[in-house]
Amino acid sequence: MTAACAVILSLATGLWWSNAADDPAAISAELIAAATSAGPSGAAHAGAPFATASPPPPQQPARQDIMASDEATLGAQQRYQYTLTHLRDVLSEAQAAPGNLQAFFSELAQYCDSAARCQALLAEVLAGYPDAAFAEMVARIQERMPAYEAAMQSTVMSMSEPPAQRFNTLQALREQMLGREEAELMYGQEAAWARYRLGYGELMASAGQMPPDARQQALDALRQQHFGDYAEALREVEGARGAYEHALALQLTGVTSEAERQRITQSLRRQYFTDEQIQAMNQRDQQLAAQAEQLAAYQAAVAALDAEFGALQGTLPATQWQSEYQARLSALRQAHFSSGANAL
Repeated sequence: MTAACAVILSLATGLWWSNAADDPAAISAELIAAATSAGPSGAAHAGAPFATASPPPPQQPARQDIMASDEATLGAQQRYQYTLTHLRDVLSEAQAAPGNLQAFFSELAQYCDSAARCQALLAEVLAGYPDAAFAEMVARIQERMPAYEAAMQSTVMSMSEPPAQRFNTLQALREQMLGREEAELMYGQEAAWARYRLGYGELMASAGQMPPDARQQALDALRQQHFGDYAEALREVEGARGAYEHALALQLTGVTSEAERQRITQSLRRQYFTDEQIQAMNQRDQQLAAQAEQLAAYQAAVAALDAEFGALQGTLPATQWQSEYQARLSALRQAHFSSGANAL
């Protein structure tokens, strides 16, 4: 299960209300309570007529309590209608950009705290949805999800299996339990991204035998092959940084000359980033290089210290040897890292 989920893109959403009294999961229950507040006789309790000067009997609610109750009921109804409208909008967006319906179900789960309530809420959402055929498919997916999740829990995949084999097992299970069209609607973008990453791994393995121009052409062809109808969404997932890093790793494969590596790096940065971004990246490179040089010098000094005190071991009392070694080591840290020595 854990390995299967390695290809899954997680999506997190927050609650629309933070007050416990306004918990979205409690809205339906609140409406039911409001609709069934009649007494044993079937008649709703009412306060004294507004023209009556005497106070209401103790067992009856005061006028302000009735008004507050009415306002609470109206507020709950408004929030519930807002929830339905919001979820229909999210569903419409998912239909317009298919292949990631799991994002809609993640949003739906924020408004219900049990399978039964989620099913009831989805039924309300779909009842007013303009595309009946699409609504039927969404309902069908929700109906099949428990069996799919149970099958996922019982599926064991070893990390020793090749990534492509684990992905194919997962994809076959989705199509078997949900249906091919339904699985594509739910996880199409995720599957396309996984295939792209698998293809990129194969491309990296053979990059050393390819000329630089052919490498970039192969990368572009790989995106076109696997992104397909999800190109806009997946290019956003990859982003400029991801596209740059994919191209950079590909172009640097087998390049040993530091000057050539720098030339390739700067050339690619000009393709993907602004001048300000490039300047910041170059400054960061300089900082990392200085830190690496500093660390290498410290490690060389420690190696020399170890060699020196290794020769002294046995010629000094153990406590004296340990004390002098620790003092020299602390001095080395102070000399090489100053205030950063304690971080090592």
